[in-house]
Amino acid sequence: MIAETPERQVRVLIVDDEEDDFILTSAQINDITSRKFSTEWCPNYNLAVDRIRESKHDIYFVDYRLGVKTGLDLLREPLVRESEEPIILLTGLGSEFIDLEAMRLGAADYLIKSELNPEKLDRCIRYCLERATTLKAS
Repeated sequence: MIAETPERQVRVLIVDDEEDDFILTSAQINDITSRKFSTEWCPNYNLAVDRIRESKHDIYFVDYRLGVKTGLDLLREPLVRESEEPIILLTGLGSEFIDLEAMRLGAADYLIKSELNPEKLDRCIRYCLERATTLKAS
C-alpha cells in the first residue's frame, strides 16, 4: 500500500450485492472532506475474492450478506486472509457474535450501516489505514 496522504486518492472497494447500499455508502465516503476517494463497486462474492487478491485498493468495505455467502465466509478465504489492506465488515443489523467473529478472522473494523456517517467513516478509514501502515513497517 502506498502511504496515505490527504492529496492522494484513497482507493476504496465496496463489496455489496445491493447497488442501493453501495450508492449510499459511497456517497457518505465521498462526503468526507479531509481527503479524496475513488470508490468502486463489487457486486458479488466470487468477484470480491479476485479483487481483494489483486490488492489494487487501499481499503475494503464488505457487506455481511453477500447472497448465499457472507462477509465472514469472505474473511475465511485463504487469499483474502493474506491481504495486507484493511477489510471492514458492514452489516445491516448489529450482532455481537458477528462482531467478535469478524475480529477473530482479521477484520479491521465492524460497522452497522444505519449508524454510518461521514465522520464515523473518516475515523474508521484513518485508523485502519494508519494501523495497516504500522503493521507493514514492522
